[in-house]
Order: sequence, then structure tokens, then C-alpha cells
Amino acid sequence: MLSLKDNLHFSKRQFQFNFQGGQLSTDGGLLLLHNFIKAFHIDCFATQLFSNMRLSKQQHSFSSVLFQLLYQLAAGYKTADVADELAADPAFTLFLDKQRLASQPTLSRFINSLGDESLEKLKKLDHAIRKRAYLVSPQEFSILDLDSTLINTYGKQEGSKFNYHYQQVGLHPLVCFEAFTGDLLAAELRPGAAYSCNGAVPFMQPILDEMQKMKKMQKMPTMILRGDSGFADNKIYTQCETNGCSYVIRLKENNILKQHASHLLAEVDRLASTATGSVALYDDFYYQASSWAYPRRVVCKVEKKQGELFAEHTFVVTNMDQPAKRLIKLYCKRGLMENYIKEFKNSFCMSMSNRQIKINQNLLLICQIAYNLFNWMKRLTLGSKMGKVQADGIRLRLLKVAGKVVRHGRRTWLELCSCFPYRKQLEEALRKVDLLAHGLALLL
Repeated sequence: MLSLKDNLHFSKRQFQFNFQGGQLSTDGGLLLLHNFIKAFHIDCFATQLFSNMRLSKQQHSFSSVLFQLLYQLAAGYKTADVADELAADPAFTLFLDKQRLASQPTLSRFINSLGDESLEKLKKLDHAIRKRAYLVSPQEFSILDLDSTLINTYGKQEGSKFNYHYQQVGLHPLVCFEAFTGDLLAAELRPGAAYSCNGAVPFMQPILDEMQKMKKMQKMPTMILRGDSGFADNKIYTQCETNGCSYVIRLKENNILKQHASHLLAEVDRLASTATGSVALYDDFYYQASSWAYPRRVVCKVEKKQGELFAEHTFVVTNMDQPAKRLIKLYCKRGLMENYIKEFKNSFCMSMSNRQIKINQNLLLICQIAYNLFNWMKRLTLGSKMGKVQADGIRLRLLKVAGKVVRHGRRTWLELCSCFPYRKQLEEALRKVDLLAHGLALLL
């Protein structure tokens, strides 16, 4: 028996403690994710999908190691090294139906075995899960937010380059999120020095094809693509126009665009001289850059704050016929995507530490599946208040709960902490998972 004397000057009590509380897990709330996976039959689909893939040692199947990684990422363990520490964890072994988890060397062999075949099958798995989630909760329309970000690298890694925008060395992946749901539709690694729009057209085509099929099935209105000035490229505009997709993409300022908006600038200067806050005026015009085959509509905003010397210009190219002010506001809301990127990178993204970019692409896709699983679980099972909480908050409130596995004959109990403060929210979420399971069984 160990003791710890209280250091507070007004107390002379001693606290005694030991490590004999039984086989407890700090991740008992993973029951919610486990039931969600079972309700959508994700594990069965993955087992069939990866049935022909083998690891060098047969103790653990390919799909079981994959799901171990997904559970670890969902619980906030983003490195393979933690596998040895979780090897005998009661919750992980219960949900993965194992006596002992795969070790860190096994996870390393799994990662090193990833290649073209696994990449295609991981894409199929992510697509199948998304299709089932949208069957349960159809989207009225979709806004596709296209952007790029930086993943830091260390050492000699394929594609690792210095990026002048971020002023760091790393890989420069493309990402595309769905604005209303926060779903990560695709993520693709590129060399660190790649410009924002490099490879964007082939990257977006599978997403547009998928959304077109969903549009026919669910009769969705027009899709909308949003992007910053790094994606102001004629090939992207043409791709959207030929695939039935609207777009609002920012243009970089130039003297010709400013000349088109000069009439607004004079009026803004006049109004700002007497206004107490900022003054903004909107208009539209047709503009044709040298690389464009024909003119396109450009909406603009000229804004000036009281006391400032220069006005700010915002130019957005579009194929939509909505009022200029509405389209500018639609574009500006893409700032929410930055939160999605931060949540994905900070809460689910493993270190892309392998030397081969193809293996790192597989790892990125596994992180994408983990993020989407968590996001779909949050969106479909939690209430409007809890559903707005980011991943780390959900983990702290619902997943990080003490649990004890008790086996009686043929029945296994997971006994969770009696004083768990979010018991009602977890019970309600589990009930929703049961309803989802019955509803999906009727749809499939």
C-alpha cells in the first residue's frame, strides 16, 4: 500500500492508493464507435474486401490490424508505438475480439506492406461507408471546399520539399471537405513544393463523379465548388462546367480587375469619409483572362474602413447567377474549412514518417477513414449541441470513461463508471445507433 501526503497546509490527511482496482480501461466509451461500426456492417465489408491480403505472420489478419489502427486513432493514439502499451487493454481487446492486440513490430510490418492494391481498397472502404452514411442521412446539396495544407516531414522522405508559402519542409496534400457535414471526401499527398492547383483536376474528378451519382439517386440540386485564389485555374473552371458543378473561386487582384471596379472605389471613398464603420459595395462584370476561351462572370466587393487609406478588393469568378453580395458571402464562409483541416491534422493525422510517398498516402487514407468514421458517428448519433463539439472534446466527454470487462458464462458485460457525468448523452447516442442499424437494414 502506497501513501501520498496532502501538501495543502490546512490538511494533515494522507491518501493511500494501489494498482489493484482490476482490469480497467480508460477507453470504455469506444463502445459507441464499436456499435456504430457494427450497425453499418463496416467490419464485415472490410473483412471481405481485404480477404486476399496477408501479412508476413498470420496471427493477425490485414483487416484486424487496420481496425486496430482506426480504433487507436479514434481514441487519440496517433503513433504505432502505443500498440504495445494497449496490448492487453480490456476495451480494445473486447471490441477487436482479440486476446491481445497486434504489437508495434506487427503494425510496422502492416505499414510497410501497404501499396497500390491496399490504396485502391482503402478508397473503396471509405466510399462504401460514406454511401451508407448518406443513405441514412441524405444531403439536400453539397458544397465542396477545395484546399491544400502542409504535413511536416523530417529526414530524407520522398517528395519532402521546402514550401515557400508555409516556410516549412514537408508534403503539400490536396484536401476536399463537404462544407455542411465536415466529411473529408479526399486527401492526396503531393511534393512539398507543388503549387496549390497542381493536380487538382484529376484529384477532383472522382469526387465530382461520385456526387453526380448521388445527385441522380437523391435528386440533389447543383453542387458548388469553393476555392481560394490558388485554384484560380481555367482547367478547374472548365471541369466544373462540364460536370454540372457550380463554382465560386477567388481571383488574385490585378490592374484590369481593379479597373472594372473603379466606379465602386470612388463611391466607397465618398461613403467611408462620413461612415462610422466599414463601407462595402458589390457589383459584377464579365472578364476574360488571356488563358480563358470566353468571358466569365466575376463578382466583386470593395470595402473600406473609416480611417484606412486603401480599400480592400475581393474578386470571385463564378458560373452562378445569384446576386453579387450573396455570392461573396458564400465564398467567405469557406473559412470554416480551416477548422476541419485543423481538426483532421491535430486529432487524427499520424506522422507521415515513411520514406516512400506511396506508403504515406496509404497512411493518410487510413487517417481519413478514421476521421470520417468519427465525424459520421458524431453527426448521426449525437444531439445538435454535442454534435458541434470537436473530436478532442467528444473523446474527453464520451470515450474516455473507465470501463471494466466482466465475463459470466456466455455473456460479457462492460461495466462503465457509475458516476460518469455524460451517461445520458452516451445512452441516447447508443439508442440512436440501434435505430440506425434497423433503418440501414431496410435500405440496404
